[in-house]
Amino acid sequence: MRVVKSAKHHVSMGNFEWVEFGYEVDIDSDDFPKARSLEDLDKIATDQIDKALAADIEEARLNTAEKNSYIHLFRQE
Repeated sequence: MRVVKSAKHHVSMGNFEWVEFGYEVDIDSDDFPKARSLEDLDKIATDQIDKALAADIEEARLNTAEKNSYIHLFRQE
């Protein structure tokens, strides 16, 4: 079994800054032998994308030039 999943996220970092993150995950049941179904592989792929997004948002938040910036996430898959 194999799952390929992609996601694009547009992140507003306050009033003036925008960041776009794109991810693609290609996983195979050979890499995750405990996955018993396509749904299991899909959950693993979604979790990997969410972890990468969280790390990228934190890095962007730390590097933003705006004072008191906020984060608003627009997600499309």
